[in-house]
Amino acid sequence: MELQVVGILCALGAACFAALRSADRAGVAALLAGFAAALVTVTPARFPEPEPVGAAAALLAVGTLLRPRWWPVAALAAGAFAGLWVSVLRVQGLTLTPALLLAAALPAAGAALTTRRPEFAPSVLREEALLVVGGLGLLVAVGGPLADGWRSAGVLAGQPLGAAPSTSQGWLVAFVLGCVVLGGLYSLWKRR
Repeated sequence: MELQVVGILCALGAACFAALRSADRAGVAALLAGFAAALVTVTPARFPEPEPVGAAAALLAVGTLLRPRWWPVAALAAGAFAGLWVSVLRVQGLTLTPALLLAAALPAAGAALTTRRPEFAPSVLREEALLVVGGLGLLVAVGGPLADGWRSAGVLAGQPLGAAPSTSQGWLVAFVLGCVVLGGLYSLWKRR
């Protein structure tokens, strides 16, 4: 389950961060550098734990929201998340060539469409996408350890662990409520 959520986070992060910068030479160079760095350092056999990936996504989303002029960081992040997504797709059974093409096409399309049609991703939509990436990143960063803690508490209390599906439903409710609260706080912050 964690692998699917990390894959969704990588795809969303690649698309979201790529749409923050136009496809000029510097933006494309930063995106390609992040993509190449992730491809070289991460393989399906050496994939990082989900928690650091989620924490990085959350921190990058917050940093990009607070400092929109950090475009090189956003372009590097788009490439890096696309490169991570290649490894996730390969673990899920896709061969290397289609995984590379799919993962490269997503940020390329986001950057190209943002450059050609500015109304494709207006600033409000980009900010909301950053909130989604940040919220999902936070969920990935803290969800696994919290779930492990609940399982350990259940074992120590002598309760059966047969209620695993209800645990995932609880995480969904917590994630949705967290997004609503963060969205409300963000709208209050934007009004000031």
